[in-house]
Amino acid sequence: MSLDRPLAAALGRALSLLRRAGLRGSFGGGLAVIVWGQPRVTQDLDLLLEIDAGQIDSFFATARSDGYRVEDDARELLEGGFVRLLPPEGTPPVALDILRADTPLHLEALTRSRSFVLGDDTVPVLAPEDLILLKLIAFRPKDTFDLETVITASRDTLDTVYLRRWADRLHLRERLEAFLAEGPDGG
Repeated sequence: MSLDRPLAAALGRALSLLRRAGLRGSFGGGLAVIVWGQPRVTQDLDLLLEIDAGQIDSFFATARSDGYRVEDDARELLEGGFVRLLPPEGTPPVALDILRADTPLHLEALTRSRSFVLGDDTVPVLAPEDLILLKLIAFRPKDTFDLETVITASRDTLDTVYLRRWADRLHLRERLEAFLAEGPDGG
């Protein structure tokens, strides 16, 4: 699998930040859809990040030293779960969206992450089941396409027991079953 140059450059920058910050994280969103489903266009990288309140200021200092543009209220946003880091000036406009791993599902998803070699880097990517669950939670129009793509491509290897257990806990079982039933063999 290969990525276009802007996305590959942004991914390298994000991996460097993750290593320098010494934090555990895993990529989801469009990058994970590319890994588990099929190629698609994405304008950002989504990173599920395990970070506690005492690490936030240091993380943003590291991000700024790497050239990321961080909004003044980013600390509050990250404490609320999400923040967007804008890429350094003069680099491709691929933002880094940080989702704070602050739920049992998030923490289990980080534990279940898979590593892929892309170019010269080893990239932690959410397992397809966790990607599906996060897409079911967000459930924006683009998530429908992503759900169909990932479920179709991964149908034979999905851990449906895990998916259904979490879907029940999240009160998303009906939504999950609708997507699982859409495939050629009905899941």
